[in-house]
Amino acid sequence: MDLLSSNILEIKSDHVCGFDLEDLITGIFNEDVEEKVRQGLIDRILCEFIGDKSIRLLSRGPNDGSRAMMRSVINDCVKSQATIPVLIPASACKLPLHGQKADIAEVLFIRMLRELQYRICSIYPPGFKFIIRLEDLTLMTLFPESRDIHDNTQEYIKTFRHMLTLMKADHFITLRPESSLMATYHFFIKHQEITQLFGNYINATDLLRNSVFKDNKSCNHNHDEMPVFNDTENDEELAKKSGGIASESLTILQSLGWLRGVSFQMRDWLRETYKKRFPSLSQLDHDCTMFRFLSCILVRKLLNGIGLNESEAPFGRLEIGLIPPLPDTP
Repeated sequence: MDLLSSNILEIKSDHVCGFDLEDLITGIFNEDVEEKVRQGLIDRILCEFIGDKSIRLLSRGPNDGSRAMMRSVINDCVKSQATIPVLIPASACKLPLHGQKADIAEVLFIRMLRELQYRICSIYPPGFKFIIRLEDLTLMTLFPESRDIHDNTQEYIKTFRHMLTLMKADHFITLRPESSLMATYHFFIKHQEITQLFGNYINATDLLRNSVFKDNKSCNHNHDEMPVFNDTENDEELAKKSGGIASESLTILQSLGWLRGVSFQMRDWLRETYKKRFPSLSQLDHDCTMFRFLSCILVRKLLNGIGLNESEAPFGRLEIGLIPPLPDTP
């Protein structure tokens, strides 16, 4: 059907609802073209940001859910012609702790971000704004026995900033140590409280998990009295069915903003990682490190220490990880 000659519209003049007909048709066409151009631009920005397997830690790219979230952030920024914020969590010194300063690895990383910024600005002038959150307070909690860690982190941060200036990258890359985002005293007080909660929760559910598996192998038990538990990843279900300190600790953690439990897959992965990186430490030390690490994640959220505030990222943010993604995360 020819819309313009349709009897339904019965157009008898060159004006429709006060608009010039030619301008109306042209406007609709232009809007459609502009939308296609914008979507094409968003695709290019997303493709440049994700990169390929030659620079990613994993050969596979982000899953569909992650792509959709990233695309939404880029889309909203492009609509407003706003700079796209990118958060990069990073250690505040080299690990293991031997006092090494920032060196060629940091130079190459800055160069990579600079080249990415150049490519993006060539198609989208507002570009990216990279915020590197240097986790100096986190390191101090993970390695409390290290006496030199404060001096090492401060020297590392100082050298890193100097590199940014020399490489003329300090106008689009900003370093933000955790100690500049949160009051150190409040961080440690809250961290100690939450570490205890994670310890109670993980230790209790580990015992319950082992008990369930042990009982499942035995023929002499009453199935009706046992919690029904088949999914080894679902620690939340086990905690809630068992009650006691596991359930109480999980309830408090969730009230503080911890959205889920800590799956057994996550625990096993962290323990294996710590075992490889710190082979001289005991299993108990590895577990304590895990409790402190998880606590840091929640404390940053509670004390607004993520690295970007809402006014800097009104449309959300992108993130670059310098380590492989943790289990259960996109």
